[in-house]
Amino acid sequence: PLKVISSFEFDEPLKASISSAIKERFGYADKIVYETKQDAGGMEMTISGYTIAWTVKEYLKEMENELEKVWGSRQSF
Repeated sequence: PLKVISSFEFDEPLKASISSAIKERFGYADKIVYETKQDAGGMEMTISGYTIAWTVKEYLKEMENELEKVWGSRQSF
């Protein structure tokens, strides 16, 4: 099943809204599982080994990649 993982719990209206958006946008009609992980640092959607993430970790990783382009070498932050 598709999993939505977040650092906070979803109430039922939010789950319904997210489920509706996933079904509408991606045409996904199977079960959606909602999980809470304290260390998630944002929100992830996973299915069949693929992940879409909106997390602080991913944001910082992208920022590091952009800074690497500017400075031309790998810096440790």
